[in-house]
Amino acid sequence: MSIGLAHPDKFRAIGVFSAGLNPATDPAKTFPDFLANPAATNKKMKVVWIACGKGDFAFEGSKRLAAMLKEYQIRHQFVETEGV
Repeated sequence: MSIGLAHPDKFRAIGVFSAGLNPATDPAKTFPDFLANPAATNKKMKVVWIACGKGDFAFEGSKRLAAMLKEYQIRHQFVETEGV
């Protein structure tokens, strides 16, 4: 996740499995190239996919990541599953 979001020039698809944003992370500072121009990011990325089980310790971070992408209007899919 961190490598893909930090280097949108090198990737066209990002899959995030059981991971997400730390509450202390400032996404605008951590991933400026990914977030600065959402239209360009949406054009480059074929898919940004996030999946996490509701019982997983990383679930809240995955929800934060999906919320951040929604806020920046970056096209993505967020799949919540039962269990871990």
